[in-house]
Amino acid sequence: MLAIHDQFTHEMRNRLETTVMGLGLVRLLQDARRFDEARTTLYL
Repeated sequence: MLAIHDQFTHEMRNRLETTVMGLGLVRLLQDARRFDEARTTLYL
């Protein structure tokens, strides 16, 4: 049971890290007024 919980926690952390990096990239693109690229990044 603990191994399953650890695997779930690891996978969730990886997904959250990826999401946070993607949102950070979108923010940077918006700050640079590259709105089309920001929109494309969000869709990906």
